[in-house]
Amino acid sequence: MLKLFKYFRTSIYVLIILIGVFIIDTYFDLLLYKHGIYPRSIEHLYGIFTHSLLHGSAAHLMNNCISIFILINLLEKNYKTLFFNVLFYLQIISGFWVWVAARQSFHIGASGLIYGLAGFLILSGMIRKNTNLLRISLLALFLNGSIFWGMLPFVKDEISWEGHFFGFLSGILLALFYKNKGPKNDTYTWDYDNDEYLGEPYWEIDNTEESS
Repeated sequence: MLKLFKYFRTSIYVLIILIGVFIIDTYFDLLLYKHGIYPRSIEHLYGIFTHSLLHGSAAHLMNNCISIFILINLLEKNYKTLFFNVLFYLQIISGFWVWVAARQSFHIGASGLIYGLAGFLILSGMIRKNTNLLRISLLALFLNGSIFWGMLPFVKDEISWEGHFFGFLSGILLALFYKNKGPKNDTYTWDYDNDEYLGEPYWEIDNTEESS
């Protein structure tokens, strides 16, 4: 159990924070949604930093928990040197775009971060042609199978499709920006017993991570 906790530690901490904020908000009736992003309001500009922590209902929170748990764990295990940078810039870039261009209503929830993580993992795996990352990309796409529908403005009025769209776009841009950092592409080396071919070669796949 301890080993399992250590492996998922960061993801567990994130869920504890999200659930803790929601419980406190609900119990004390704090109406924390007012600390989300309200587009083009200087007074609510700080919502860029806080909106991902806030959720409007238990269903809203639970819908995000599974995806955020898995995607954060995938990012941390495969992009150790980029982990905090990617999370930070996803939060700031997507949040700022929502503040600039979204409808004038409070935008809250971790969905934008989820879409950003999915976009980053999907494109990064494809760019690198890395076998392990491609598997992760497919898993991320599977977990967010309705991801493209969620970015359409006519799905549901109460859904911040702008947060989804700008989150995903931020993930794509970060994958391009960091295309030369993180896990390497698969490389193969062949080794023979001598100069003459004596049998089937063997190869090693180097998936070691580049130093940042």
